[in-house]
Amino acid sequence: MKLSEKIAAVESGEYAVTWTTPAGSIMKAADYGPYYVVYRNGEPMGAIDSPDDLDTFAAANHYTA
Repeated sequence: MKLSEKIAAVESGEYAVTWTTPAGSIMKAADYGPYYVVYRNGEPMGAIDSPDDLDTFAAANHYTA
């Protein structure tokens, strides 16, 4: 499952997904409506504005469903 699909399916109301990279970084992607905010170890890294770009970011940062 792609990260963008996983976030869309979250039912907790937060609309965020967290995972750990092989290097031990804790990654989080949160859906804030028109964009996604991505975090590494609790620090915001930036915003991503499309599901395809989010999935590309996730793949580059070792997200696995």
